[in-house]
Amino acid sequence: GDASTEWVTQGDGDTAYITFELRSEANVVSVGFHSRTMGSSAQIYVYLVEVGDFVTECSLPDAKRSYTCKIGDRIGSRVKFMAMLTSGGNVGASDISINGCLSDEIITRPSAPPSPPPTYAPTVSCNNDEKAVIAFRCMVDSDCLVKVRSRHPFCPETGVPLCSCYASSSRDPFDECEGQDGDLCREVKCANSCENLKAVCYQPNESSFPRCEVQYSSDSELNSIAEYQQVYDETLPVAN
Repeated sequence: GDASTEWVTQGDGDTAYITFELRSEANVVSVGFHSRTMGSSAQIYVYLVEVGDFVTECSLPDAKRSYTCKIGDRIGSRVKFMAMLTSGGNVGASDISINGCLSDEIITRPSAPPSPPPTYAPTVSCNNDEKAVIAFRCMVDSDCLVKVRSRHPFCPETGVPLCSCYASSSRDPFDECEGQDGDLCREVKCANSCENLKAVCYQPNESSFPRCEVQYSSDSELNSIAEYQQVYDETLPVAN
């Protein structure tokens, strides 16, 4: 392409997208994306790439150069880039690349394997050694809020216990059932022990994305909130 040109939107922000129609189906193995920026605006941090019926998320640490996102062998004749997390404004790209093997011949698609049956059942064995990290993305403090966890799946993947405080985001809210079936998600009524706490938008370092975190006024407050608190008035039983 022409290095002196850019793809620029008119204030589309997080809703911006661009689609490329290839002349024939191709095996796409990776894409490259160099976000444009205007300093405090117009920068893309996270985007989605869609090839055929495959969609995945790609991250951009900065707008200094193009970053490659590997997507495996994906077959399609249309590639779509969709902004997911931006600094708003006239977002776009200085450079976009689609890498793979273009072919005008018919590509045989592998048959999709059958979907496995649901595994969330009372006999499920949970691996409690694997804990996910809740990292809620944000841009400003007003994106963040403190919540009390009132729902809990049979096999939780995070270390946030019931009735404990955590920082959530209006941009990226946390699914307390973690995608599991509602019948296997415990629901309780908790005392609001977090009403005096505050959530802020925090960026640990320049190479990481900003995320919502609970702001504590002292170590003693942190320890008292972090303890597992008694649950009362249960509305759903726990599967054993």
